[in-house]
Amino acid sequence: MLNEPFVDLDQAWNLVLACNKCNGGSGKRDQCPDVSYVEDLHNRNEYLIQSNHPLRESIIARTGNNELDRKKFLQSRYNMAKLSLFHTWKAYRGI
Repeated sequence: MLNEPFVDLDQAWNLVLACNKCNGGSGKRDQCPDVSYVEDLHNRNEYLIQSNHPLRESIIARTGNNELDRKKFLQSRYNMAKLSLFHTWKAYRGI
């Protein structure tokens, strides 16, 4: 997986809602998210898998059959992104 030249990040395992401020002009744009979001994304995906959400099978098929494999998958994708997106982005978490 790490040797893949292109990774389609527009898959269910990687999509999250973002407000216009965070996703728009003053937000993340094409910056790599802060590493703290990797754990958030992992937790969200595990929640969807455990709740038998319709995206469950898609997430498992693309990220791995067990939690450890899925966590490694997300970390490897983050590491790949960091190689090409040098700057990171982190939103204010006022919630």
